Amino acid sequence: MSWLLDPFKSIHEQPETVLPELWKHRDAIIEVLPYYLAVIAKTSKDPERFFEYNMKSLDKIFGHDRTKRGPRDNDIAGYAYDLSARAKGIFDKLDDF
Repeated sequence: MSWLLDPFKSIHEQPETVLPELWKHRDAIIEVLPYYLAVIAKTSKDPERFFEYNMKSLDKIFGHDRTKRGPRDNDIAGYAYDLSARAKGIFDKLDDF
């Protein structure tokens, strides 16, 4: 499969092309994602609410009780919570501008 996007379609309409490329670079994406979330939060109207909403959303989606989730869901939830914490740590270090 080639990495040529159809210029007449939106990216979300071409998952068979986009997703394999993203998967190849997943390690880089995993490392960079917290920085993007921190910058998005910093530039939002209410940055603190961004993280509050994010945590409430994670709780709603995954719940608090790990015993009610399967191993895969626990792994995903763990990554999501860790990602949010890493983004918040980066956010706290960024200067307001």
